Amino acid sequence: MITAADVFCYFGELGTVLSAAARLLCSGGTIVFSVEELTAGRASYELLEHGRYAHSASYLGNIWTGIGIAPVCISRAMLRFERGTPVHGLVAAVR
Repeated sequence: MITAADVFCYFGELGTVLSAAARLLCSGGTIVFSVEELTAGRASYELLEHGRYAHSASYLGNIWTGIGIAPVCISRAMLRFERGTPVHGLVAAVR
């Protein structure tokens, strides 16, 4: 298992890092990670005012398809508070 909790918000393009992680997995292994969620209808990923990236669910799906991994589950979650406001995101497990 590879876990990246509150890490990928510092990366824009995730294809390279997810592809590298997938190559390191043993058969049946899982990658679990979180990203800040980019609202529907916006770009695949975007640098936000606080200096971290948000990613759309459709962008993640395109990456998974491209590198041959499949989602086990993906859910919306409150990741943390920033300046007293909840930061919403996605928590995903892929294999």
